Amino acid sequence: MNANTGWIEKELLETFYHIVEEFRSGMIDQEGFTDRIVTLAERYGRLSGKEESSRNQMSLFTA
Repeated sequence: MNANTGWIEKELLETFYHIVEEFRSGMIDQEGFTDRIVTLAERYGRLSGKEESSRNQMSLFTA
């Protein structure tokens, strides 16, 4: 990524915090939280040029 992608990283971070807040407030359950976090990770991976899916690393994000 280059210097022009700072807004993308900011947007992804804001989305992450939003997902965490929804989980903490009970708006989404554990499965919804995990799905949304993995989807966000995949989006970041695509933006950074990663081609393989993050789903095979899902165990890193779940307890």
